[in-house]
Amino acid sequence: MLDVRELKLEKDRRVIITSDVHANLPLFRQLLEKVNYTTEDYLFINGDLCEKGPDSLSTVEFARKLSEESERVFITKGNCDVVHDYVFNDVEGIKNYRRQRKNSVLNEMLDRHGKSLDEFATLQKLGEFFREHFVELLDWLDNLPIAYETDDFIIIHAGVEDIPDWKETSREFALYTPAFYEKEHQADKTVIVGHWPVVN
Repeated sequence: MLDVRELKLEKDRRVIITSDVHANLPLFRQLLEKVNYTTEDYLFINGDLCEKGPDSLSTVEFARKLSEESERVFITKGNCDVVHDYVFNDVEGIKNYRRQRKNSVLNEMLDRHGKSLDEFATLQKLGEFFREHFVELLDWLDNLPIAYETDDFIIIHAGVEDIPDWKETSREFALYTPAFYEKEHQADKTVIVGHWPVVN
């Protein structure tokens, strides 16, 4: 079953929802300024703090700080926030991914310590390096929930399966399914997702 956290929101507070920040910290800051975000608001960040943009590590650190400053900040896990899983699960394809994608949290972790992928003979050794130097950040990302459920909506990164109990959705579907807006579901609430650009 998915890690789903239930929330009771106060009706008189604003709810701000965004997702897919993708390591663009300046743009994320501008967005919060544009909507006049304060700690009196509920702020949901629906996954994908990392990857694609130029600064995954600072973006994650900023999001962590937001959540420490307010008990009304809620962050879900996105597929790009668990890219390190491929290292720890010994998936060889992550080496090519890392070489092809310059803007990756994995590359930033290596760069921060002046290391390169070629210095690690195995993914196990690479994982040991990440655990040694970034265990706190990785644990924080790993402990993010897959979804939040309120009285009015469900917020999850990619979507829920079309099954009687949406909480039985597979982790793979919840984080990776494409084009959820084209799919059906049986949840009795609005399902709010990110992940797949609507321009597609």
